[in-house]
Amino acid sequence: MDSDILFYLRKKTISKITVVENDEEIESHMHQERAVVVAHFRSNQSLKYRYFEDAVKDMDDVDCLCGFGENKMSEPVDSLTVTSTEGRVSTFDGKWNVEELKRFIATNALPLVVPYSNYWNRFIFSGDHGIREELVYMVEDEAMLYDESVNGVLKSVAKDHVGEFIAIIMPYDVNNMIEYFGFSQEDLPILFYVVFVRRADAVGGYGRDAAQEVCVLRRAGVRGRDAVCEGRAWGRIVPLPEVGAGVRVP
Repeated sequence: MDSDILFYLRKKTISKITVVENDEEIESHMHQERAVVVAHFRSNQSLKYRYFEDAVKDMDDVDCLCGFGENKMSEPVDSLTVTSTEGRVSTFDGKWNVEELKRFIATNALPLVVPYSNYWNRFIFSGDHGIREELVYMVEDEAMLYDESVNGVLKSVAKDHVGEFIAIIMPYDVNNMIEYFGFSQEDLPILFYVVFVRRADAVGGYGRDAAQEVCVLRRAGVRGRDAVCEGRAWGRIVPLPEVGAGVRVP
């Protein structure tokens, strides 16, 4: 059966929230393949729980655990944490409403540096996180997605800017992304910063139906404004972002 059909069936048939009673049950759900959300509420009738339930109803790429009232969970009542696939734990301290919860969960579920794939593609372009900017390192060799020398550099930048932009390492030949951004193999490896601008007729998030503004930070060994590429996929060039100006990738 087609993987997209399986994904749709899973989305429609599997409950999004697993009820837990203690830390041991929570620990049994922790793994590195999927992000995990842990929440604790007074009851399943509380307003905060209703917000949470609504926020995660369409999130198929995270595991959602929830406890109620007096139990043996160490998390306090009316709390929510997200553990990313890297084991990074983030505690929600914002305003309790559906949009804020969606944004917090989607943002903190992502690794600091996302190895681009069809799995993460759904997350990146969902629009739930509300992030319209990406720092992208496009490479020719797929093995570079997990190269620590590259990941370490990008993580050092991304860790101080969670929620501002998404850092991605992207193989050039996945989903024709090199053509989508208007580059060629001669440009690789290339580091660029993208701002997605949602159009009125765009469907879903800030993905392929969205106009883009792109600034190239480094291309095939060339750094800075001289490397700006005016490809066919975007409009005006954005100013060189300060966040990317100091990035030095192998």
